[in-house]
Amino acid sequence: MPIVIGGLILSGLVMLLFGGTELDRALLVLFSAGDTPRLDQASAIAADLTQPIPLIVLALAGAGLCVLRSDWQRGLLLIGVVLLGRLLVEGVQALTESVRPDLDERLLPWQQGGYPNGHAANATITGFALAFLLTRHYPARSLTLGLAAAGALLVGGAPLVAGTAWPSDVIGGWAFGLAWVLLVLRLAREDLGDGTARPARHSFRQGESDGKPQDRDRPPDGR
Repeated sequence: MPIVIGGLILSGLVMLLFGGTELDRALLVLFSAGDTPRLDQASAIAADLTQPIPLIVLALAGAGLCVLRSDWQRGLLLIGVVLLGRLLVEGVQALTESVRPDLDERLLPWQQGGYPNGHAANATITGFALAFLLTRHYPARSLTLGLAAAGALLVGGAPLVAGTAWPSDVIGGWAFGLAWVLLVLRLAREDLGDGTARPARHSFRQGESDGKPQDRDRPPDGR
């Protein structure tokens, strides 16, 4: 897991430096479908879904479910991950604003936002935090992780296809959001598996051995 978290952080840093380059512009042209009303509407919906109130409502609903399960610690952790994650995204956006291209230098006139893309980052943080903290076992956890990934892709991809965000900002938002969730839950010693049961490394079923001779199989002393 530390390797995964480190890889996500590195990916986010690469996307920060990659923003506004010719390759980033080329990807924007590739993914963007142009200025169409339906895509603009989809981008607006994605923006509405990642506003503070919807995210807070989701976090409180998840925390309430944890309290009903007498697991208030996970409830508090869920609220903290979502709210602090959003504040961290806004803080990084403020710090990195100076290194992003100006509006006049951008390829399309309707582009907006910054690094990391708030839609992608906040959708990733909220979805994966809910998936990990509200489920523990297969298949519920695997299903919710899949839904979290799909939601993050849809919400982050909407402004990308609409041409209102740089590809590097969106990819960086996904990487930033997932790295934040995994890092905090790792420090909180939460189980980050997919919920599939796995046998312990050194566990043996009754009657099995690890290949070493047992005491009852050894010959008596002197023989």
